[in-house]
Amino acid sequence: MNYNIDDDTTDYVKMCMGLAILPIQTIRNDAIPQLSGELLQKAHPSCQELLAYMESTWFSRIPDWSVYGWTTRTNNSVEGMNLNFFLPH
Repeated sequence: MNYNIDDDTTDYVKMCMGLAILPIQTIRNDAIPQLSGELLQKAHPSCQELLAYMESTWFSRIPDWSVYGWTTRTNNSVEGMNLNFFLPH
């Protein structure tokens, strides 16, 4: 999906990508209703498929993927450790 189709679609997809850094209650009470409502109507129809995927895959498990308040939000430290396994010593 090319999300640069128009500004509304770009904004919609970027909002989806940014959900993980929001507090859990904000995701549930504000973001999901916004993504399911008027914002979805303004965006490209393919965003309906994106929302369906997110609902079935992610929204039911919000506490598992919200990184709000975490001091480490990436897996860079793990990737660095894995890299050491493959470097010659």
